[in-house]
Amino acid sequence: MSTKSTARPSVWRLLAAIALAAALPRPADANGRYPQSVSVHFQPGNSQRIVVGATFGMLLSEDDGATWRWTCEQNIGYGGIFDPTYEVSAQGTLYATTFDGLSISHDNGCTWKYADGGLTGHWASDVQIGKDGAVWVTTSSGGMPNDVFVSKNDGTSFQSKGLLHDRAWWKSVRVAPSDPRRIYVTGYQVAAMPLDDGGEPQPTPLFYRSDDGGDHWTDMNFSFAGESQFLLLGVSPTDPDVVFGRINGAVKDTLLRSDNGGMSWTQALTFAGDGADLVAFVIRADGQHVIAGTINFGAMASDDGGLLWHDLSPDPMIKPPRMACIGERPSDGALFTCGANWNPDKMALGRSSDGGKTWQKLMRFIEIDDELACPAGSGHVSKCAGIWQGIACQFGIGKGDAGPLTPDAAVVTPDAGTSTNHPDCGCSISFAAVLLVLPWPRRRRRGESRSPGPF
Repeated sequence: MSTKSTARPSVWRLLAAIALAAALPRPADANGRYPQSVSVHFQPGNSQRIVVGATFGMLLSEDDGATWRWTCEQNIGYGGIFDPTYEVSAQGTLYATTFDGLSISHDNGCTWKYADGGLTGHWASDVQIGKDGAVWVTTSSGGMPNDVFVSKNDGTSFQSKGLLHDRAWWKSVRVAPSDPRRIYVTGYQVAAMPLDDGGEPQPTPLFYRSDDGGDHWTDMNFSFAGESQFLLLGVSPTDPDVVFGRINGAVKDTLLRSDNGGMSWTQALTFAGDGADLVAFVIRADGQHVIAGTINFGAMASDDGGLLWHDLSPDPMIKPPRMACIGERPSDGALFTCGANWNPDKMALGRSSDGGKTWQKLMRFIEIDDELACPAGSGHVSKCAGIWQGIACQFGIGKGDAGPLTPDAAVVTPDAGTSTNHPDCGCSISFAAVLLVLPWPRRRRRGESRSPGPF
């Protein structure tokens, strides 16, 4: 696995950063973060639709990645340094978790509305759709009880599933693909009173399992090295008892595996170092091939259901992409990953047909074609007005080849791509498309940006 560079940027790089902040349009700057893709999702039964979450909104392709359109964070219902969890139902409904509720779109992303009922005003912390179409949502709000909800009518209404708790913050939910009655939920609980010395008590991890679709729950009494931040990653598509989770540590992330439905766990992998976040994980349809990846610390693969692990590529000269996400498309088994849009990957979204050994560029930000085509009065038209011009200006969309991208350049301009929209940026593209080649910052984990808990 690769190691993280500790080199400090030179003074003139820092001056370039100041110039960048002053020159780029604010709506297009990914909230001060390095622009990157962070998640990929597919609509069941529709091999053409691909949904990509990015640090500057959502990207949607309806033609297997040939063209891409964008909508802004404000339309979806969030902002700041936060990355929603997205889901797509078989009916094409889009779901996104936000601090203010579960945001839902029934019109291809043009307009989003929050789910009502018990989810109103809640921080929706995770969402997953089971094979039976049930939409599962966890909440993690401060100052109010939290619960787990399900919808059996494609998001029209949600019902509590009996995990209402005054001092719990539910963080993740996973449904077994082979048995949608098997549900796993994790979170943590804080003590009602402070310690005698006035300090904050250590949160207690929570882990529940249901074998009957959430009608009854079993407390699995999770415990691992005193850690409380335990997040579910996935359940085997072939065995509902094989489940994977992630210990979200301060300076390392640990992959845990259970083959008995969460009754006991074994350590499968560890990614160590500041920023070694295990943010890319997929169990392939056969249940045997598993991939776990990070942005800065490499990626590993298993061919036996997660027991033994090896480098993702058998060729040591082929480095894995800087994985901010990974997903398998059910229709054809193709793998997709969120990579570095500039160096070293030069792809915001890549596709692999050989199990992740090699990757081909599917999309770069300069190749985004346009904003969503939405009717007047839609949320996109009213809330994203004027922002697309800044996005296009920043990435150099439709401006032609601006020159080669060199690994050690302090300021660079993206290379050419095709675009159906050529906005007048109102600024010099050679300056507006400036981006720094600095180490990718540690990605803020979902739930960390406005945590209601005591730590």
